[in-house]
Amino acid sequence: MVFKQKRTGTYYRYGRVRSNVLKRRPGKRPVKLLALAVAILLCTGGGITYAVTSVDVHHNTVPTTHAAKTAAVSRPVQATPATTPTPAATPTQTTTTTAKPVTASQPKPATASAPQTACSSNTDAKLLLISINQQHLWACTGTTVSYESAVTTGAYQITGDATPTGTWHIFGKQTNIHLTGPGYDYPVQYWMPFYQDYGFHDSSWQTFPYGSPQYATDGSHGCVHLPADTATWVYNWAPVGTTVTIQQS
Repeated sequence: MVFKQKRTGTYYRYGRVRSNVLKRRPGKRPVKLLALAVAILLCTGGGITYAVTSVDVHHNTVPTTHAAKTAAVSRPVQATPATTPTPAATPTQTTTTTAKPVTASQPKPATASAPQTACSSNTDAKLLLISINQQHLWACTGTTVSYESAVTTGAYQITGDATPTGTWHIFGKQTNIHLTGPGYDYPVQYWMPFYQDYGFHDSSWQTFPYGSPQYATDGSHGCVHLPADTATWVYNWAPVGTTVTIQQS
């Protein structure tokens, strides 16, 4: 703290207006000595004390000591700002995802489609299908092959003996009869006509294998020759009205 001394008129003021102002006496030169005693800074337990002694001395007089003013000014101790502790970093919780083992999908077995057969496209309840080129017969129950066998068709290299192609129906059934024509008379056990005088029958006199390409010259007069066991099976399986389809391929 700094005390400033100011002068105004004929009296003195120290920091503030004093009530004990010395007026000039007639015939004497007032001298006002201000003895500013040593301001003793006593730092005791956080308190600061100032001791001020003021003495007025006049000519030819003994200094009068004013009562020392002792002001105990408690100086506030500036508190050192408390250091805010830095909060410890909260550890980040790391979520560990356990990878699930990838299970290789097992390939599904391929569903085998039903193989195409001679009866796959059939729409009739019963069908007798004959291929001239393959010299073969298929008995179809719907789209199912119920029976199949090698056959012999007409000797197409001889005029008038080729087997006709197309679709017809069995219109009769007979057993143990003779089939006669120009130059022939054949006893048969089963006879099943499907178009004019063309039909199915057994042929006990045939000497070459059924299904053989020899049919071109040594085949039937246009009918479809069946092996004995095939003739028996077809006669029992196919009623009158059964569809008959003969194709070249």
